[in-house]
Amino acid sequence: MSVLKGVTVTALALVAFAAGSRAHAATLNFALTGDYTASWSLDSDPTPSGSSTVDGYTFFNGVSGVSPLSLVFYSSTLGFGSGGMRFSTTPDPTTESGATVDLAGDQVYTGTVASPHFAVGVYTFNFDFLTNDNTVHTTTLTVTDAIVAATPIPAALPLFLTALGGVGFLGWRRRRAADKI
Repeated sequence: MSVLKGVTVTALALVAFAAGSRAHAATLNFALTGDYTASWSLDSDPTPSGSSTVDGYTFFNGVSGVSPLSLVFYSSTLGFGSGGMRFSTTPDPTTESGATVDLAGDQVYTGTVASPHFAVGVYTFNFDFLTNDNTVHTTTLTVTDAIVAATPIPAALPLFLTALGGVGFLGWRRRRAADKI
């Protein structure tokens, strides 16, 4: 019976260790190429700085790699049948004034504007609101998994598990010897 308790405690400790080391969201790299170039990283399920269901956008402030104030993604709920993105230098993401990049094309995320989910893929933007010249300006946004180094098992973990098993074995032997007397 005691051996079963020891094995159960060890198994629960291993499950708790394994569950504690899992990440909740993957980090993604974004690379904008074409008429405009930029690169930045975001989680696949980031918390936006703000959003508007009525206007169909979600935005993020302070994204490393994006020098303007806000990174705005349009939703296809705007009625144009497509999404888009904008780099804005103004705190109001609904205004086009102050935009350094303002593109229409593929919707980059799934989910809602309040809870967007980004996935690996290639997204094309063909219309540039800044030029408004009715010419196709193809700009591509490529989203890839960020390369994250594997988390090594701490050097002490195998030693700890061996010691735990040894203590359990010694206890089992002592109880078995006591039962024989």
